[in-house]
Amino acid sequence: VLLPLLAVLAATVPLTAGRIQAADRAGRTASIVRTAVDVGTLIQELQQERVLSLGYLVTSTGRDELLLRSARVRDAISDVRTRTGASLSPQLSTALDDLGGLDDTRARILVRQIKPAVVFTAFGDLIGQGQRAGVLPPGDPERLRLLVLATLQGIAALVTSGRVQPG
Repeated sequence: VLLPLLAVLAATVPLTAGRIQAADRAGRTASIVRTAVDVGTLIQELQQERVLSLGYLVTSTGRDELLLRSARVRDAISDVRTRTGASLSPQLSTALDDLGGLDDTRARILVRQIKPAVVFTAFGDLIGQGQRAGVLPPGDPERLRLLVLATLQGIAALVTSGRVQPG
């Protein structure tokens, strides 16, 4: 009775170890996709805040929408930090920290003491830094595939939600 039990146990250990490794890889994959989606959402929110900021400076309208968008950017920053936790890369952490520098720019926008070109550059520099923070290591096709998938899912979600119109 003991010998068959040991044989079954010996046969299931490698199978169980393989399943644990597969589950671990799936967890890492899901984490990469969530981070890519969150960073993509943050970048989109920043781009929209930049457009609203420029519109506010030029037309003197849209203050409430601008304030709301600024709050959404802050929420998106918090979401990225919260969801990535300990796996937050140093480069992405620095990019998120640097977004705090927009507070002075935002205050100057609201009192109209900043030129549109300065706003465009300030936001553009931070958006570019965020995009570079998401750069994948060379030769990592699996992560690249996941990033493309996450980007497509993010676009599909935006179209489905009605926030963006196709075409």
